[in-house]
Amino acid sequence: MSVFTTLKNKMLGKYSAFERKKFLFIYLLIAFPVVQMLVFWFYVNISGIMLAFQDGAGNWSLSSLQEAFAVLAGKPSFGFDVRQMLGKSVFMWVLGNLILEPIGYLTCFILTKHMIGSKFFRTCMMLPGLLGGVVFVAIMQEFYADDGVLVAFSQMLNIDLPFTVIREGFLGHESTAFNTLMAQRFVMGLGGGGLILAGAYMRVPVEVFEAAKIDGCGLFREAFQIAIPCVWPMICTMQIFDLCGLFTSDYNMYLYSAGTGARGMNSIGFYTYWIHVQVATADRTDLYAYSSAFGMALTIITLPVVFIGRWVLDKMADSVES
Repeated sequence: MSVFTTLKNKMLGKYSAFERKKFLFIYLLIAFPVVQMLVFWFYVNISGIMLAFQDGAGNWSLSSLQEAFAVLAGKPSFGFDVRQMLGKSVFMWVLGNLILEPIGYLTCFILTKHMIGSKFFRTCMMLPGLLGGVVFVAIMQEFYADDGVLVAFSQMLNIDLPFTVIREGFLGHESTAFNTLMAQRFVMGLGGGGLILAGAYMRVPVEVFEAAKIDGCGLFREAFQIAIPCVWPMICTMQIFDLCGLFTSDYNMYLYSAGTGARGMNSIGFYTYWIHVQVATADRTDLYAYSSAFGMALTIITLPVVFIGRWVLDKMADSVES
């Protein structure tokens, strides 16, 4: 049988008996993830979507969705200024994804060059990720306290600290709490994409870099003209996923503020989690619908941003591949 005849049979769905025996294994292989998606994603999300179109009593209504959009537009909610939280969330996303990530791409590439101290630096950047969120926050709260390491180190260097910091610590006053967490985010973000991006860099053929060195290519040209373009599709994928979390990053502000959002340690991510906690601990079942509606409102706002960002990144990826 010719190759053309074989391909035609495949296109028409004509398979041999031997080939059909393999189908059962393939079907069983994909059955589990399909069932998992139907039950744990489709069913759960459909239930949540339906809640967004109900009121606190469970009756079909658009009141919860209208309330969510009103809160995002500036209406006070439970004593929180959600519009201000929205601005903080956007600022944190810009800091993390538009400023720190490009720096991280270079940092991560340098760590793959096996320079002196690169393994130590990589270990220092990866260790905090091995700690649980509660443990890490507890350690950092002691670090920022009025009798903590940071205050003592600053005084040892004769750095003039505001009186509020000396008395209450870096997280104890509204003038320093949010900025302290942003400084922490800046330092933690210098590690880049971590092991995933480092693994992508390692898959770029060594011969490419060797040829570049022969042509007199330096480290920065290697990074921005060879390494980053070679892993650009992965970077685009990471950026698209980051866009999906545009309004949900909170940098553990719920834990740092002990669930109060005080001293400016709040964001949209904090607010959504705070609502869920009220439903679970304060028996506020009337907030189920509003919680779902608020998530729906954020989705409606985020979707256009994600699609536009994906279109832009796809265009950039095409230009690199060409």
